[in-house]
Amino acid sequence: MKQQWQHRAPLNGGAGSRPVAWYGDVLDWGVGFRTALHRKESMMKGVPLILTAVMLGAVAQLTLKRGMQMYGEVTMTSIWGQLVQILSVPHVLIGFLLYGLSSILWIAVVSSVDISMAYPMVSSAYVVVFLGSWLLLGESISPMRAVGLAVIVAGVIIISRT
Repeated sequence: MKQQWQHRAPLNGGAGSRPVAWYGDVLDWGVGFRTALHRKESMMKGVPLILTAVMLGAVAQLTLKRGMQMYGEVTMTSIWGQLVQILSVPHVLIGFLLYGLSSILWIAVVSSVDISMAYPMVSSAYVVVFLGSWLLLGESISPMRAVGLAVIVAGVIIISRT
């Protein structure tokens, strides 16, 4: 194991400082080459976990919607009095369980991947919900909604490549 030491060096020649560390024969100024390489590898390994968590959340949304189609409409003033009945609808309960599982996986995501890279991928759930609401729930989709979705997807692609 190579020995590591740290000291403080001036930042941009000014009053501030940042860590400087030697790793073998590589000088690492803060977020150096090795750190950046490790971070990129970590993010790429995190993509399947991110997508799993996001897809579970999207399926949860569709399942909840289907459950509420079965139950019927509620208002903010009436929901509290009907909450036990609503939660007795299997699709609603399954939807909440899927959200819980998605949240547990998301904890693993945020512990190992930069949130600035992971969180924009949550918008990929828009595609699943968009298509699922049309194909499975029979909702109508306007051309403007489709254009909006395309803009979101383009943004996710741009962010994921950086």
